[in-house]
Amino acid sequence: MKEFKMKLKLACGPLLAICAVAASPAQAASVDLADLKAYTSQGGWVDATRDLAVLGGNAWLEGSLGEVRSFEWKFDANDYLPHDDFAYLLLNGREITLLASVGTVGNFGSSGWQTYAFRNPFSGTLQFGVRNGMDDEGPSLLSIRNVSVVPEPSSYALLMAGLVLVACLRRRPPRA
Repeated sequence: MKEFKMKLKLACGPLLAICAVAASPAQAASVDLADLKAYTSQGGWVDATRDLAVLGGNAWLEGSLGEVRSFEWKFDANDYLPHDDFAYLLLNGREITLLASVGTVGNFGSSGWQTYAFRNPFSGTLQFGVRNGMDDEGPSLLSIRNVSVVPEPSSYALLMAGLVLVACLRRRPPRA
């Protein structure tokens, strides 16, 4: 019976360590988009909550989110050519990526939800933006959600502490 209790304790140790790491806030799938700085010009607007940010007209969100792995985005064109509204991603104020435009989704079209994944986790300043081309009418929208980040090192430290504890318990000589 004592041997069974000891095996049960040894089996529960790793399970508890895994549960503790899985429940930690660092494992959250997304970051709080409302913490980013919002900028607007020429009638643009930003509506940002924890899980979703919607930018309209001439607007952008900017900030540092840690090491970003991926995010989901959707561009809704509320305009037509030649008014080529567009959505973009700017990294560290230098490297720009066109996400979509009226020219790529069509007049009054939508890209649907797309996933942008970084080859290596990105650490630096991100800027999500949408621009209204050639006029102030028919502002197009850029929606951002599910910004996934690399877990903080404290999560890994907690997991390692649990594994070390289990190893120590296993090496402990049985009591007589």
